[in-house]
Amino acid sequence: MNKIILSTLFFAICNLVTAQNLKTLANNEINDENYPKAISYLEQAIGSNPTDAEAWYLLGHCLHWLHYDSVPPTGYDQRASDRVLDCLQKALALDPHLGNCYAVIGSEYGGRAVNELQVGNRKGFMNELRLGKKAGGYPEWLLEYARNTLNSCNPDAILFAGGDADVFPIWFCQFIEHIRPDVTLIPVAFLDRAWFILILKSGLDDLIRPVGMTWTHEQIMDMHAAKWTSRSIDLPVPLEAQRRFDANDSSFQWILTPDLQRNERTFLSINKIILLGVLTANNWHRPVHFTLGCPPWILSDLNDHLQLQSTTTELVPFSIKAKGKKINIEATTRFLTDTNNFRKLGTLKEEDIPSISPVLTNYRVVYLQTCDSLLHSGDFKSARFIFDLMETNVPSNVLPMPDNWKTEINNLRERIKESKY
Repeated sequence: MNKIILSTLFFAICNLVTAQNLKTLANNEINDENYPKAISYLEQAIGSNPTDAEAWYLLGHCLHWLHYDSVPPTGYDQRASDRVLDCLQKALALDPHLGNCYAVIGSEYGGRAVNELQVGNRKGFMNELRLGKKAGGYPEWLLEYARNTLNSCNPDAILFAGGDADVFPIWFCQFIEHIRPDVTLIPVAFLDRAWFILILKSGLDDLIRPVGMTWTHEQIMDMHAAKWTSRSIDLPVPLEAQRRFDANDSSFQWILTPDLQRNERTFLSINKIILLGVLTANNWHRPVHFTLGCPPWILSDLNDHLQLQSTTTELVPFSIKAKGKKINIEATTRFLTDTNNFRKLGTLKEEDIPSISPVLTNYRVVYLQTCDSLLHSGDFKSARFIFDLMETNVPSNVLPMPDNWKTEINNLRERIKESKY
């Protein structure tokens, strides 16, 4: 009997070691973005140890990447998508604390929603977003952040957004909760997809408000990267916009630099070409905002014209540095002092998604930059009030403070103490 027990234990240990070695090999392939090879190793790892929750999670994630982020792109497939979700649910059944599973679940349901959007299926689009929420992909703290992002936009705004954690929760809030449908969301990742640009041009029922653009259907379908060197783009600023922004100049000079290179030749990507076309056609008619999650490369030429307005930045026709207006103090202070904007933050303790939750540090970024701006302007009383309110609304026992922030925060605290009011 003892020999049988020892033999069983020996083989179990061997299977665990084999599974761990296979996961190591899979992770190496993931780092090289060789998803088919990684999937092969992970399937073998699960064969050796079917109760390995991490292996199931990695397999689901790799299958997701394979369909949306590999070459050649395979696109959406119902059975493949179901397999992704099945792997992630098995991982969670084995280990409910694998929070990052929910990030992939949110992205997978988002991908399914995009597929329905592409074919113009309003009902299917909204249903996939609902299923993503039900499956845990869009927790309450993330939806609250999305609501705050939408509500930081001016009426009828165009809002450029970053990745999945930006886009799908915002769409959920707009189309399921009916919050700020006046805002047209433009995912930066979709700027090079002709089908989406065509939807932007014409709009889609009452889901997506159309965005002005001058291109024809044929021009959009034929869009490609263009030969480009850095040059100044003149965007006229109509008199009404000058008054609205308290701007002195009748034109906005945008130094647009290439973002692609092939040998010695530089190019402008489709994404930036579309951005240029949207801004040109808009002619400052609708406010233009960017989420704080927008990728830096799309903003690189605009940084000195992006004014912080709570959890977005707004494009303005003046240099924020030269004018000393890096922050819209009135709008941002109004956001930071409203405790209702942070009511769901406490749910982070139970619904944390480690790969996404760092986005919430943007709350502290806005608090700290607002404090600094108020100190520079001499409004010490307001600066202290905002600083103290940060710990009330964004407590460190809910959202831990990164170690590398502590020195900066202590320095700011000392500056506030030294001020007299």
